[in-house]
Amino acid sequence: MINAFVDRAPLNGFILERQRTIPVTVTVTGTGLTGGKLKFVAKDLIALPDLDDSRSKIIKTTPTQIVVDTETSNSQRLVARFDIGPLDTESLIVDTLYWGIQFETSGGIIPFNELQGILKIENDRVKTLV
Repeated sequence: MINAFVDRAPLNGFILERQRTIPVTVTVTGTGLTGGKLKFVAKDLIALPDLDDSRSKIIKTTPTQIVVDTETSNSQRLVARFDIGPLDTESLIVDTLYWGIQFETSGGIIPFNELQGILKIENDRVKTLV
């Protein structure tokens, strides 16, 4: 089972202002999780049928953009973190992204259904620093 949270709130349906950075925590619960990989992909409605993710708006993968917390992870629980920030959203012209997170074992098996949801993107209202 896969879950994704922003500060204890589910990532699904979260509203993100373009200039804000949100830390996302992903937990995977199961067996044989050691050495597994995660992939986060966010697409607009037009790119949803895109099977190779080439037109995705945001892609994050382990080990570079998604970092596994080795202190709290074990073979039955994997905890990982990544950020979605201004560089990910500044050029977007859509207000809704459809995202998915997928886990793959070290043996190349995908044991869980992809966790899916939506992420709302809003422009910030204050444009200059105070």
